Amino acid sequence: MGRDSSSISQRAEHSRTGGAAVVLAACASKGLCEKIQSTERVQYITEILAEVEADGAAEAKAEPNHRARARQFMQAVESNDVESLTLHFKETDDKLWTEIVEQLIISAAQLGHCDVIRCLAKHADSNDFLEVAEASKEGTPLMFAAHNGHTAAVRLLLELGADPNAMDLNGYTALMITTFADRGAAAELICKCPDVDVDYPDARNRTAFSYAALYGAEHCAQVLAAAGADVYVRDFEDKDPLELANESGGKPSCVELIKRLQLKALAAAQSAAAGATLEASATAGSAPQEDPDSSKAQRRASKEGASLCGDELRQEWEALLSEAGKCREAERQPLLLQQVRSMMDKAAAAGISVKYGRKLLQRLEA
Repeated sequence: MGRDSSSISQRAEHSRTGGAAVVLAACASKGLCEKIQSTERVQYITEILAEVEADGAAEAKAEPNHRARARQFMQAVESNDVESLTLHFKETDDKLWTEIVEQLIISAAQLGHCDVIRCLAKHADSNDFLEVAEASKEGTPLMFAAHNGHTAAVRLLLELGADPNAMDLNGYTALMITTFADRGAAAELICKCPDVDVDYPDARNRTAFSYAALYGAEHCAQVLAAAGADVYVRDFEDKDPLELANESGGKPSCVELIKRLQLKALAAAQSAAAGATLEASATAGSAPQEDPDSSKAQRRASKEGASLCGDELRQEWEALLSEAGKCREAERQPLLLQQVRSMMDKAAAAGISVKYGRKLLQRLEA
């Protein structure tokens, strides 16, 4: 269901093969969806309504009246008609409310209809409707509101409990998705959420800042840097944001911005290090000093030892995460997840990010 919204992941996926400029142009000119196509969601709601009257999916048969009621639900959402929407819920079995809400909330988020979102939230048994809808495999409502730049809806969804670190099926978070069309205001709201991880990586170890550089999303890049994002983060190909900005054929102004942000971060780090050194010197007194030559030798040996297998291990880890995330075979998936668990400690010990691995396990084992 809901294939119209898959453009989020399709466009992001295209960027991985070098189509960033094309992707950005498409997102900027057309938004998340050129037109809200609700046909498949209406069909799913029709099936839900038919099931309750047939008392079981096996016997369910959609009738014209089911389709008419499903269309009424969707029309109320798209026209921001809370009064009609409330009436339609009253006429429907309350056991089906949450399932219907899961379908309608995506359209409401796409359109930025906050009153409708509040109404829908009242008719759901839990906050599951804020997650990726199982029936449609779409992104979360927060992702759609953020991508379309509906800041009021973004704020409301976060207040309702939307998870800012939730991933879609391709491993993208709402913060990453704001960079697809440079929705800096939406990114700023998400960055203010106490639970957000601005450096949350996907399977390719790319963060929201990586994608801001890749897409030339200057507003998002500034917002993310101000929120403390790692502006030197390296992806699975060992490329930092500046390299991504240059290689994607990005705007010269964005390339210069990334340079300035990196220099600013470097200066801040050097200043902090100098301050820490002075403080340590002032408090050390006559404490025994470590042999600098010995310390350097130990660090060099440790670094060289780790580098012998680091690249190979990183590639193996990322390939495993990618396969586990895409696998839909009921028998094979548990085996892949067990491999992820087994390799996670080894990857972490080698200094490889395992955040995505943990999140993947949480999502697939839920």
